[in-house]
Amino acid sequence: MKKRIWAIFALTLLPVAAGCGANEKLSEDTESMESVYPTESAVSTEMPLMAETEEIEFSFDEPYGEVNLCDYKNLAAERKQYQISESEIDEQVELLLYDYVEYADVNRPSQVGDYVSVTMTGSENDNILFDYTEETFDVSIGAEEFGAEFDERLTGVSVGDKLNFSIHYGADYEDAELAGLTVQYDITVSNIYEEILPELTDEFITGTLDYVSQEDMRTQLTEQLQSTYDAESEYELRENLIQQVVDNSEFISGSDALYNYCERSIDESYLSYADMFGCQTVQEVYTLFGITASEVREEALNLARRMIAVQAIGEAEQLSLSEEEYNDGLARYAQEMELESVDDLLDQYDENAVRSWIFEDKVLDFLEDHAAIRNVTAIHSDETDLEEEAEE
Repeated sequence: MKKRIWAIFALTLLPVAAGCGANEKLSEDTESMESVYPTESAVSTEMPLMAETEEIEFSFDEPYGEVNLCDYKNLAAERKQYQISESEIDEQVELLLYDYVEYADVNRPSQVGDYVSVTMTGSENDNILFDYTEETFDVSIGAEEFGAEFDERLTGVSVGDKLNFSIHYGADYEDAELAGLTVQYDITVSNIYEEILPELTDEFITGTLDYVSQEDMRTQLTEQLQSTYDAESEYELRENLIQQVVDNSEFISGSDALYNYCERSIDESYLSYADMFGCQTVQEVYTLFGITASEVREEALNLARRMIAVQAIGEAEQLSLSEEEYNDGLARYAQEMELESVDDLLDQYDENAVRSWIFEDKVLDFLEDHAAIRNVTAIHSDETDLEEEAEE
């Protein structure tokens, strides 16, 4: 859970909007701050609040809290050196080809890999769960969007077929909206089509993809993928270091304004995915990801402790941002977020928040410079990709 939420928060870096409706979701079951703020580690201690009023404006200029830091100058961590296989490059080539995919109707029964256009309803005990009768819904056979059994039922069907069947989803089913339900499906098949990828000929590689040769294409794809893996490895390393500090430090006090800021930040991070997944509220996004209110609270607390630790390390080491470092950081974030200019960055995000991101980068640089880091060979896994987390 920690990696999932913080990865999204770090990648999106969304501005915090006061009065976000998602805060209401935690108001009913949020425990007192005294009980949820303590560090959950071997050195944990009760953490009294610096302020008792929830409605307090957060300021980046005020102390975030008090902490007895662990020995942050002698951390140990591994830097993963991801190896790239030929099969991974094959996948990258296939992704290139999908930019030129075409679709064609088929005059045969459906099979794995086909798309089946249907109108359908899903219900439980006469309660309609979803209704796709006004327009067709395209099911990708093999994607298991509604589970493996659902795809099996739609394999071998023909245009015009009508299907009525029920599927029971176990309590641990990955889609929280279907878990534990027995869903009755009523389906009419309206079309079946397949995707056709272009043939990877030398002419296509040089003329359409604009590579010199197939070897040149694979070489460039390898370099691009390695660059992505290296950046991911560096991110994982730095997250490991700061999390060690959070886990092994003793947090004495913390601002409730800081906690509320962190909670809203996480809400806003997930809310950015609402349009992508057809959600209206952040609560719907949490449901899609299978995330509970207690998990959001946990991550908000972790993020608050992280910010306290970063501020404390900066003060202990007398770290500060020069104008050159600040301007370099602005340019870097503008580029990473694919904005046209630094002005666009500052138009969209609070300047103090951006400055805090850049300052944290400097603290993480310090931790990395003083850590014992061992390089290890690793095989990359996509298990923590955001889309896969969403499907969970």
